[in-house]
Amino acid sequence: MIPNLFKKINQKEKIIIFDNLNHYRDFLTTVQISKIIIFLWKKKYEGIINIGSAIKTNIKSIAQKFAVKLNKKTIFHKNKPTYLIADNSKLKRIGYKQKNLKLKRFF
Repeated sequence: MIPNLFKKINQKEKIIIFDNLNHYRDFLTTVQISKIIIFLWKKKYEGIINIGSAIKTNIKSIAQKFAVKLNKKTIFHKNKPTYLIADNSKLKRIGYKQKNLKLKRFF
């Protein structure tokens, strides 16, 4: 998703119009995900578990930061927000520390 967003903003046009970017998502790096999987493996955990930071990040704000860096003007149509944020309460209950889940703000 992020590469496609960057590609759209990096077009030749100076003004980029987005129909709906009012979404909140949960991001982790592959390194963070790998650390959680190794933690679960060492705990011999079996079952389904959400892996996420539980930190909501607005996609529109990422697009705005890309646009500023690329000197582009953006227009966002207002839409109802959607949320897809992990509930990592089970992960915390089995001992994984929240401080390890904090996402470095790349955006």
